[in-house]
Amino acid sequence: MAAAVSTLGSGAYRHYLSPGEFRSAFGASQSSIAAVRGYLSNQGLLVSGPSPNGLALTVDGPASVVAQVLRVGRFNNYELPSGEVGYAATGTPEVPAPLASAVAGVIGLSSLAVATPANEFASSTNVPSRGPTGQASAVAISADPEVSNCVGANSVADAYTAQDYASAYGLDSLYQQGHAGQGVTAAVFELASYNSNDIAKYQQCYGTDVPIRNIGLSPGIRVGSGTGEVELDIEDLLGLAPKLSELEVYEAPPTGVGIYNEYSRIASDDSARVVSTSWGVCEPDAIGSGLLGAENTIFAEMALQGQTVVAATGDSGSEGCLRSDGSTALAVSDPASQPYVTGVGGTTMVSPSSPPVETAWNESANPAGAGGG
Repeated sequence: MAAAVSTLGSGAYRHYLSPGEFRSAFGASQSSIAAVRGYLSNQGLLVSGPSPNGLALTVDGPASVVAQVLRVGRFNNYELPSGEVGYAATGTPEVPAPLASAVAGVIGLSSLAVATPANEFASSTNVPSRGPTGQASAVAISADPEVSNCVGANSVADAYTAQDYASAYGLDSLYQQGHAGQGVTAAVFELASYNSNDIAKYQQCYGTDVPIRNIGLSPGIRVGSGTGEVELDIEDLLGLAPKLSELEVYEAPPTGVGIYNEYSRIASDDSARVVSTSWGVCEPDAIGSGLLGAENTIFAEMALQGQTVVAATGDSGSEGCLRSDGSTALAVSDPASQPYVTGVGGTTMVSPSSPPVETAWNESANPAGAGGG
Protein backbone atom coordinates (compact mmCIF):
# COMPACT_ATOMS: atom_id res chain seq x y z
CA MET A 1 0.00 0.00 0.00
CA ALA A 2 2.90 2.37 0.73
CA ALA A 3 4.13 1.82 -2.82
CA ALA A 4 0.65 2.25 -4.29
CA VAL A 5 -0.10 5.60 -2.63
CA SER A 6 3.28 6.87 -3.84
CA THR A 7 3.17 5.64 -7.44
CA LEU A 8 1.86 7.91 -10.18
CA GLY A 9 -0.79 6.05 -12.20
CA SER A 10 -1.82 3.80 -9.33
CA GLY A 11 -5.50 3.83 -8.43
CA ALA A 12 -4.44 4.51 -4.85
CA TYR A 13 -2.04 7.35 -5.73
CA ARG A 14 -2.18 9.98 -2.99
CA HIS A 15 -5.12 8.26 -1.30
CA TYR A 16 -3.34 8.59 2.01
CA LEU A 17 -4.53 7.15 5.30
CA SER A 18 -5.30 9.14 8.43
CA PRO A 19 -3.60 8.00 11.66
CA GLY A 20 -6.90 6.47 12.78
CA GLU A 21 -7.26 4.56 9.53
CA PHE A 22 -3.68 3.33 9.85
CA ARG A 23 -4.31 2.04 13.36
CA SER A 24 -7.50 0.27 12.28
CA ALA A 25 -5.71 -1.41 9.38
CA PHE A 26 -2.28 -2.15 10.84
CA GLY A 27 -2.26 -1.59 14.61
CA ALA A 28 -1.93 -4.53 16.97
CA SER A 29 -5.17 -6.26 17.86
CA GLN A 30 -6.82 -5.56 21.20
CA SER A 31 -6.27 -9.18 22.19
CA SER A 32 -2.53 -8.96 21.49
CA ILE A 33 -2.23 -5.73 23.44
CA ALA A 34 -4.17 -7.18 26.37
CA ALA A 35 -2.07 -10.35 26.41
CA VAL A 36 1.27 -8.52 26.45
CA ARG A 37 0.04 -5.94 28.96
CA GLY A 38 -1.35 -8.64 31.26
CA TYR A 39 1.84 -10.71 31.22
CA LEU A 40 4.14 -7.78 31.96
CA SER A 41 1.83 -6.32 34.61
CA ASN A 42 1.51 -9.66 36.39
CA GLN A 43 5.32 -9.79 36.57
CA GLY A 44 5.44 -6.50 38.48
CA LEU A 45 6.13 -4.05 35.66
CA LEU A 46 4.21 -0.82 35.08
CA VAL A 47 2.67 -0.83 31.59
CA SER A 48 1.11 2.19 29.84
CA GLY A 49 -0.17 2.81 26.34
CA PRO A 50 -0.59 1.68 23.70
CA SER A 51 0.78 4.44 21.48
CA PRO A 52 -1.79 6.19 19.22
CA ASN A 53 -0.91 3.92 16.28
CA GLY A 54 -1.40 0.80 18.38
CA LEU A 55 2.18 -0.37 17.87
CA ALA A 56 3.96 0.16 21.19
CA LEU A 57 3.59 -0.19 24.94
CA THR A 58 5.68 1.72 27.47
CA VAL A 59 7.10 -0.45 30.23
CA ASP A 60 8.77 0.73 33.45
CA GLY A 61 10.31 -1.12 36.35
CA PRO A 62 13.49 -1.78 38.36
CA ALA A 63 16.39 -3.05 36.26
CA SER A 64 16.50 -6.30 38.23
CA VAL A 65 12.83 -7.01 37.54
CA VAL A 66 13.11 -6.12 33.85
CA ALA A 67 16.13 -8.41 33.54
CA GLN A 68 14.26 -11.29 35.18
CA VAL A 69 10.99 -10.85 33.25
CA LEU A 70 12.66 -10.53 29.84
CA ARG A 71 15.41 -13.06 30.68
CA VAL A 72 18.24 -10.81 29.59
CA GLY A 73 20.66 -11.92 32.31
CA ARG A 74 21.66 -8.64 33.88
CA PHE A 75 22.46 -5.03 33.01
CA ASN A 76 26.10 -3.94 32.94
CA ASN A 77 27.46 -0.41 32.92
CA TYR A 78 30.07 0.63 30.36
CA GLU A 79 32.22 3.74 30.12
CA LEU A 80 31.88 5.29 26.68
CA PRO A 81 34.71 7.06 24.79
CA SER A 82 33.02 10.36 25.75
CA GLY A 83 33.47 9.54 29.42
CA GLU A 84 29.75 9.03 29.94
CA VAL A 85 28.46 5.77 31.38
CA GLY A 86 25.97 3.67 29.44
CA TYR A 87 24.21 0.41 30.19
CA ALA A 88 23.33 -2.71 28.21
CA ALA A 89 21.67 -6.04 28.89
CA THR A 90 23.96 -9.04 28.64
CA GLY A 91 21.39 -11.27 26.95
CA THR A 92 18.71 -11.27 24.26
CA PRO A 93 15.13 -10.65 25.47
CA GLU A 94 12.72 -13.55 25.56
CA VAL A 95 8.95 -13.71 26.04
CA PRO A 96 6.70 -16.75 26.55
CA ALA A 97 5.86 -18.62 23.36
CA PRO A 98 2.16 -17.54 23.32
CA LEU A 99 3.31 -13.89 23.13
CA ALA A 100 6.10 -14.37 20.58
CA SER A 101 3.97 -13.51 17.55
CA ALA A 102 2.72 -10.31 19.22
CA VAL A 103 6.11 -8.81 20.12
CA ALA A 104 8.25 -7.37 17.33
CA GLY A 105 11.05 -6.07 19.53
CA VAL A 106 12.10 -4.47 22.80
CA ILE A 107 13.74 -1.03 22.73
CA GLY A 108 15.59 0.45 25.68
CA LEU A 109 17.61 -2.53 26.94
CA SER A 110 20.77 -0.64 25.97
CA SER A 111 21.77 3.01 26.05
CA LEU A 112 24.93 2.45 24.01
CA ALA A 113 23.35 3.15 20.61
CA VAL A 114 23.15 6.93 20.91
CA ALA A 115 22.23 9.17 18.01
CA THR A 116 24.73 11.85 17.02
CA PRO A 117 24.33 15.03 14.98
CA ALA A 118 25.79 15.08 11.50
CA ASN A 119 28.10 17.99 12.29
CA GLU A 120 29.94 16.24 15.12
CA PHE A 121 33.30 16.63 13.35
CA ALA A 122 32.83 20.35 12.76
CA SER A 123 34.09 22.86 15.30
CA SER A 124 34.32 26.61 15.54
CA THR A 125 38.08 26.49 14.99
CA ASN A 126 38.30 23.81 12.31
CA VAL A 127 35.44 24.06 9.85
CA PRO A 128 35.70 22.98 6.20
CA SER A 129 36.09 26.01 3.99
CA ARG A 130 33.47 24.56 1.66
CA GLY A 131 31.11 22.45 3.68
CA PRO A 132 28.57 19.82 2.62
CA THR A 133 25.31 20.95 1.14
CA GLY A 134 22.34 18.95 2.31
CA GLN A 135 24.02 18.40 5.66
CA ALA A 136 24.51 20.86 8.46
CA SER A 137 28.25 21.29 8.84
CA ALA A 138 29.04 24.04 6.38
CA VAL A 139 29.48 26.86 8.88
CA ALA A 140 30.84 27.39 12.37
CA ILE A 141 28.33 26.61 15.10
CA SER A 142 29.74 28.72 17.93
CA ALA A 143 28.64 32.27 18.69
CA ASP A 144 30.69 34.75 16.70
CA PRO A 145 30.37 38.51 17.22
CA GLU A 146 31.26 39.08 13.56
CA VAL A 147 28.09 37.33 12.37
CA SER A 148 25.70 38.72 14.97
CA ASN A 149 24.01 40.89 12.37
CA CYS A 150 22.96 40.54 8.74
CA VAL A 151 25.78 42.67 7.40
CA GLY A 152 28.35 40.58 9.20
CA ALA A 153 26.75 37.30 8.18
CA ASN A 154 26.75 38.21 4.51
CA SER A 155 30.42 39.18 4.58
CA VAL A 156 31.83 35.96 6.05
CA ALA A 157 34.35 34.39 3.69
CA ASP A 158 33.72 30.87 2.38
CA ALA A 159 30.16 30.71 3.69
CA TYR A 160 26.96 30.64 1.65
CA THR A 161 23.66 32.34 2.36
CA ALA A 162 20.23 30.90 1.79
CA GLN A 163 20.01 33.03 -1.35
CA ASP A 164 23.20 31.39 -2.66
CA TYR A 165 21.72 27.94 -2.18
CA ALA A 166 18.38 28.91 -3.67
CA SER A 167 20.06 30.29 -6.78
CA ALA A 168 22.44 27.34 -7.17
CA TYR A 169 19.73 24.68 -6.93
CA GLY A 170 17.05 26.41 -8.98
CA LEU A 171 14.71 27.29 -6.15
CA ASP A 172 14.42 30.82 -7.52
CA SER A 173 12.20 29.57 -10.33
CA LEU A 174 9.92 27.88 -7.79
CA TYR A 175 9.67 31.06 -5.77
CA GLN A 176 8.62 32.92 -8.92
CA GLN A 177 5.80 30.36 -9.35
CA GLY A 178 4.62 30.98 -5.80
CA HIS A 179 6.15 27.81 -4.33
CA ALA A 180 8.04 28.87 -1.22
CA GLY A 181 6.38 26.59 1.33
CA GLN A 182 2.93 28.17 1.33
CA GLY A 183 0.31 25.96 2.95
CA VAL A 184 2.88 23.41 4.11
CA THR A 185 3.84 22.42 7.65
CA ALA A 186 7.34 20.99 7.99
CA ALA A 187 8.96 19.32 11.00
CA VAL A 188 12.51 18.83 12.19
CA PHE A 189 13.43 15.78 14.26
CA GLU A 190 15.82 16.88 17.00
CA LEU A 191 17.53 15.30 19.99
CA ALA A 192 18.63 18.56 21.63
CA SER A 193 17.17 22.02 22.12
CA TYR A 194 18.07 25.42 20.66
CA ASN A 195 18.35 29.11 21.51
CA SER A 196 15.14 30.81 20.42
CA ASN A 197 16.95 34.17 20.26
CA ASP A 198 19.27 32.81 17.58
CA ILE A 199 16.32 31.76 15.44
CA ALA A 200 14.56 35.08 16.01
CA LYS A 201 17.66 36.95 14.81
CA TYR A 202 17.87 34.70 11.76
CA GLN A 203 14.23 35.34 10.85
CA GLN A 204 14.75 39.07 11.34
CA CYS A 205 17.82 38.98 9.11
CA TYR A 206 16.03 37.14 6.29
CA GLY A 207 12.72 38.90 6.71
CA THR A 208 10.75 35.73 7.46
CA ASP A 209 8.04 35.25 10.05
CA VAL A 210 7.37 31.51 10.01
CA PRO A 211 5.56 30.38 13.20
CA ILE A 212 7.60 27.84 15.16
CA ARG A 213 5.98 25.31 17.48
CA ASN A 214 8.06 23.30 19.96
CA ILE A 215 6.93 19.77 20.79
CA GLY A 216 9.00 18.27 23.59
CA LEU A 217 8.52 14.61 24.40
CA SER A 218 10.48 14.73 27.64
CA PRO A 219 11.27 17.45 30.19
CA GLY A 220 14.80 18.73 30.47
CA ILE A 221 15.90 18.65 26.82
CA ARG A 222 18.73 21.15 27.08
CA VAL A 223 20.77 23.56 25.02
CA GLY A 224 24.27 22.09 24.71
CA SER A 225 25.79 19.34 22.62
CA GLY A 226 23.91 19.20 19.33
CA THR A 227 22.39 22.68 19.66
CA GLY A 228 24.33 23.93 16.64
CA GLU A 229 22.86 21.12 14.58
CA VAL A 230 19.34 21.94 15.69
CA GLU A 231 19.71 25.62 14.84
CA LEU A 232 21.21 24.88 11.42
CA ASP A 233 18.34 22.49 10.64
CA ILE A 234 15.78 25.13 11.56
CA GLU A 235 17.56 27.95 9.76
CA ASP A 236 18.02 25.93 6.56
CA LEU A 237 14.28 25.35 6.34
CA LEU A 238 13.40 28.93 7.21
CA GLY A 239 15.83 30.27 4.64
CA LEU A 240 14.89 27.96 1.77
CA ALA A 241 11.14 27.63 2.44
CA PRO A 242 10.44 31.12 3.80
CA LYS A 243 6.65 30.93 3.42
CA LEU A 244 6.03 27.77 5.46
CA SER A 245 2.72 27.79 7.31
CA GLU A 246 4.46 26.41 10.38
CA LEU A 247 7.71 24.75 11.41
CA GLU A 248 7.42 22.10 14.12
CA VAL A 249 10.48 21.37 16.24
CA TYR A 250 10.21 17.95 17.90
CA GLU A 251 12.66 17.22 20.73
CA ALA A 252 13.44 14.01 22.64
CA PRO A 253 16.43 12.46 24.47
CA PRO A 254 19.12 10.91 22.18
CA THR A 255 18.31 7.34 23.25
CA GLY A 256 16.69 4.45 21.41
CA VAL A 257 13.42 4.98 23.27
CA GLY A 258 13.60 8.73 22.65
CA ILE A 259 14.22 8.25 18.94
CA TYR A 260 11.39 5.76 18.51
CA ASN A 261 8.90 7.78 20.52
CA GLU A 262 9.68 10.97 18.62
CA TYR A 263 9.20 9.43 15.17
CA SER A 264 6.05 7.73 16.41
CA ARG A 265 4.71 11.05 17.72
CA ILE A 266 5.42 12.81 14.41
CA ALA A 267 3.54 10.07 12.58
CA SER A 268 0.61 10.13 14.99
CA ASP A 269 0.34 13.93 14.89
CA ASP A 270 0.35 13.70 11.06
CA SER A 271 0.58 17.48 10.69
CA ALA A 272 3.96 17.75 8.95
CA ARG A 273 4.10 16.96 5.24
CA VAL A 274 7.91 17.03 5.25
CA VAL A 275 10.10 15.72 8.10
CA SER A 276 13.83 16.46 8.13
CA THR A 277 16.58 15.13 10.39
CA SER A 278 20.35 15.42 10.63
CA TRP A 279 20.64 12.89 13.49
CA GLY A 280 21.64 9.30 12.92
CA VAL A 281 22.64 6.04 14.55
CA CYS A 282 25.23 3.61 13.20
CA GLU A 283 23.04 0.97 11.51
CA PRO A 284 24.57 -2.12 13.23
CA ASP A 285 23.88 -0.45 16.59
CA ALA A 286 20.30 0.27 15.53
CA ILE A 287 19.87 -3.38 14.54
CA GLY A 288 21.32 -4.67 17.81
CA SER A 289 19.10 -2.43 19.93
CA GLY A 290 15.89 -3.45 18.14
CA LEU A 291 15.42 0.10 16.89
CA LEU A 292 15.86 -0.50 13.16
CA GLY A 293 12.87 -2.77 12.61
CA ALA A 294 10.60 -0.71 14.86
CA GLU A 295 11.54 2.47 13.00
CA ASN A 296 10.83 0.82 9.67
CA THR A 297 7.18 0.32 10.60
CA ILE A 298 6.87 3.97 11.65
CA PHE A 299 8.38 5.17 8.37
CA ALA A 300 6.00 2.91 6.46
CA GLU A 301 3.16 4.54 8.40
CA MET A 302 4.46 7.98 7.37
CA ALA A 303 4.59 6.89 3.73
CA LEU A 304 0.98 5.69 3.94
CA GLN A 305 -0.02 9.04 5.43
CA GLY A 306 1.79 11.07 2.77
CA GLN A 307 4.64 12.28 4.98
CA THR A 308 8.04 12.64 3.32
CA VAL A 309 11.09 11.95 5.50
CA VAL A 310 14.60 13.10 4.54
CA ALA A 311 17.70 12.29 6.59
CA ALA A 312 21.38 13.19 6.38
CA THR A 313 23.59 10.22 5.50
CA GLY A 314 26.12 11.23 8.13
CA ASP A 315 29.60 12.70 8.26
CA SER A 316 31.64 9.50 8.68
CA GLY A 317 32.00 8.58 5.02
CA SER A 318 31.78 4.84 4.40
CA GLU A 319 32.50 4.03 8.06
CA GLY A 320 29.16 4.82 9.66
CA CYS A 321 30.09 3.43 13.10
CA LEU A 322 33.39 5.31 13.39
CA ARG A 323 32.14 7.86 15.91
CA SER A 324 30.02 5.49 17.98
CA ASP A 325 32.48 2.65 18.54
CA GLY A 326 35.61 3.48 16.53
CA SER A 327 34.93 0.75 13.98
CA THR A 328 36.37 1.23 10.49
CA ALA A 329 34.11 -1.45 8.99
CA LEU A 330 31.85 -0.44 6.11
CA ALA A 331 28.56 0.77 7.56
CA VAL A 332 25.77 3.24 6.87
CA SER A 333 23.68 5.51 9.07
CA ASP A 334 20.12 4.94 10.23
CA PRO A 335 17.57 6.36 9.40
CA ALA A 336 19.05 7.48 6.06
CA SER A 337 19.44 3.79 5.22
CA GLN A 338 15.74 3.07 5.79
CA PRO A 339 13.72 2.12 2.66
CA TYR A 340 10.95 4.66 3.37
CA VAL A 341 13.41 7.51 4.01
CA THR A 342 15.27 9.63 1.45
CA GLY A 343 18.97 9.78 2.36
CA VAL A 344 20.68 13.12 1.63
CA GLY A 345 24.44 13.12 1.19
CA GLY A 346 26.88 16.01 1.38
CA THR A 347 28.69 17.70 -1.49
CA THR A 348 31.38 20.32 -1.68
CA MET A 349 30.03 23.29 -3.61
CA VAL A 350 33.02 24.91 -5.28
CA SER A 351 30.93 27.65 -6.81
CA PRO A 352 27.27 28.60 -6.16
CA SER A 353 26.59 29.02 -9.85
CA SER A 354 23.46 27.67 -11.49
CA PRO A 355 23.91 24.75 -11.82
CA PRO A 356 26.51 24.67 -9.05
CA VAL A 357 30.03 23.33 -9.43
CA GLU A 358 30.24 20.43 -6.97
CA THR A 359 32.34 17.47 -5.94
CA ALA A 360 31.79 14.72 -3.39
CA TRP A 361 32.48 16.01 0.10
CA ASN A 362 35.51 14.34 1.65
CA GLU A 363 37.60 16.21 4.19
CA SER A 364 38.26 13.26 6.47
CA ALA A 365 41.95 14.21 6.66
CA ASN A 366 41.11 17.51 8.45
CA PRO A 367 39.31 15.67 10.19
CA ALA A 368 36.14 17.48 9.18
CA GLY A 369 34.43 14.33 7.94
CA ALA A 370 33.05 13.00 4.69
CA GLY A 371 29.63 12.42 3.19
CA GLY A 372 28.01 9.11 4.06
CA GLY A 373 26.23 6.84 1.59
